[in-house]
Amino acid sequence: MSFYSIKLQTLGYCLLGIILLATGFAHAETQPYRPHVYINENPRPTRLNYDADKDVAFINISGLTGVLAIRPVPNEIYQHNIDINLTTARAVADVSYAIARKAHFRLYPEEEYTYHFNPDTARIEITNSQNIRVLTLPVNREGLSPWVSLGNYQARQIRVNVNDDGTFSIRESSKPTRLPVIVPRPSALSYAYDEALGAMHIAWTLPPPEAIDDEEIPFNPNDYQFALCYAHSAHADTITAFARLEELLTFNERDAQEEGHCITDLTATEYELIDFFTDIPYTIVVYAYDLSKFSEPSSPVNFLLENPLQPIPLNDTGITYCAHASATTRCRYPFLPDQDGDSGRDWQHQQATLSKQGNAGSAGFDFETLNANGQRVAPGNHRCVYDHHTQLTWQIAPTSARATQLYTRDQALAYMEEINQSGICGYRDWRLPTRLELHTIRNLGRLQDPPIDTDAFPDTQRGNYWSASPHASGEDTYWHIRFAITGIGVHLGEQAHKDTPAYLRLVRSNYVIHPRARSYCSLGTSTPEGEFIEMDNGSTLCHTATGLKWQRCSLGQTWNGVRCTGTARMESWQTALMLARDQADWRIPNINELSTLVDQCRTLPAINPSLFPNVTGSLYWSSSPYGADSSRDAAWVIGFNTGNGILSGRASPAFTRLVSNTPCQAP
Repeated sequence: MSFYSIKLQTLGYCLLGIILLATGFAHAETQPYRPHVYINENPRPTRLNYDADKDVAFINISGLTGVLAIRPVPNEIYQHNIDINLTTARAVADVSYAIARKAHFRLYPEEEYTYHFNPDTARIEITNSQNIRVLTLPVNREGLSPWVSLGNYQARQIRVNVNDDGTFSIRESSKPTRLPVIVPRPSALSYAYDEALGAMHIAWTLPPPEAIDDEEIPFNPNDYQFALCYAHSAHADTITAFARLEELLTFNERDAQEEGHCITDLTATEYELIDFFTDIPYTIVVYAYDLSKFSEPSSPVNFLLENPLQPIPLNDTGITYCAHASATTRCRYPFLPDQDGDSGRDWQHQQATLSKQGNAGSAGFDFETLNANGQRVAPGNHRCVYDHHTQLTWQIAPTSARATQLYTRDQALAYMEEINQSGICGYRDWRLPTRLELHTIRNLGRLQDPPIDTDAFPDTQRGNYWSASPHASGEDTYWHIRFAITGIGVHLGEQAHKDTPAYLRLVRSNYVIHPRARSYCSLGTSTPEGEFIEMDNGSTLCHTATGLKWQRCSLGQTWNGVRCTGTARMESWQTALMLARDQADWRIPNINELSTLVDQCRTLPAINPSLFPNVTGSLYWSSSPYGADSSRDAAWVIGFNTGNGILSGRASPAFTRLVSNTPCQAP
């Protein structure tokens, strides 16, 4: 498509000279103004935007009809360049001389335009394919118009010439533009993982634009900002196909991780990316852009940060009591063996054989309270809590108002950004915790609400807290983890829409972010086969993320080398404990251990069927009794229809899956 098709107008030579001298830019030189925009001659003007860094005023005109009169306002000084972007084909811009001498016009690109010189007004008139006038431009003493470009075509000035026969002709100037219209494309995109920061360092360069007609184009890299876009490599096309600048700048929903995410308004040619997850292949591109246009994307770069196959410790549940009939009793009771309180860190604490390093935490919990600078302080004057066992650091609300505030998911993410800007306790990589990470600080042995060590976490509210973990029930739904275990309808978590308010506690980790810290299910599972290693001819699985070894089949079934055969047994809690005792080195898992098998990206069943076949959506026992109300005679179970933890009467039937007493190691 040609930039313009040219029409000629014939008039007298003297008339042109008089008009150009009388109405040229000389009038505007005497008084610089700050312009206002009058839409359809509205007496209440709209002030232009101003970018102080670039010393440019700008206005993007879209979706408007009628005359857009850009006029100076008397007695207001204006000394800056103007970008005027006519991104609509239905508006006419009528610009004063004082404004035009400073302006750079960009026309609606999906059009063909004709222009001619009107000697009655001494203006160049530009019309579109429907013969509708869209822009009138004055000319200066040399017969040149302001700078004009069509979409991403190179900008040109329009020149009015007097022919030998006394007629006028107009043509495009061959001078290079004063501002490059095609934004330079970023290049040399690279990345490197900074283990100390837990961040991926992304860097790039911005080369100058190519010369036009062997003439160099003025180039200032400070005229541009950058957008860093990244997505799962399977969805890379979503970050390389933007049609308009507005699409690029608004493509920044964190909840849309599966489709991609763009970080905009970057001024440096580097960025520390922390909002990504291990074991996921990413594609990254970078765009440069100014007030109205953007570059082609840089050549894409792919990266994959693999999670080290090392177990991430789980805390025990805090339960130090055991159950018998309808009452709690001492542990190591011979007729109800291998309950939650019979083993693990909680049992070691009861036996005074557990070595701790922190200054807070009951039972097997080992917390250290830190001030805002990350230094150890006594509980009560702290801003963070470090867990010596899980290596997680937790944020404490700075005020009671923050502690009791309820957040939507978007508000929670905004607060996370605020905390990262402040660098509380010396860190800037705070994030929303996963479902399992929140389980690690809940103390189910505390027989009142909230179920947590209140010396370490005095700001905890009775209710639901936000997690980063999605829920498989639908789009924009996530896990809320409940810190309340008394009353009606006791449960450990539930699905919630992103606009459902909940309390908030942020976390950070010293290790590479765990695969289950993903905020989406682009791989179709949160418990991928790659995290499990088959052992014992495939009948058991070593979960490398936790170090737990699991029987692949439910109690009552056997593994035939391909699948589980036989009928899974549904037994009471007491019977299940006795049957587990008969299998050497195997026991019923506690509720935290059993929760690690929940596939948060599935329902019915909420477990990976490739790993654990023939699973129904029914209840599975944990070894964790419920002690907050002994009259209920209950224990904690996982319902593998949704993956939630709830209570079930100990005399009621449920299925059982056994875990080994001996931690496994990846070969």
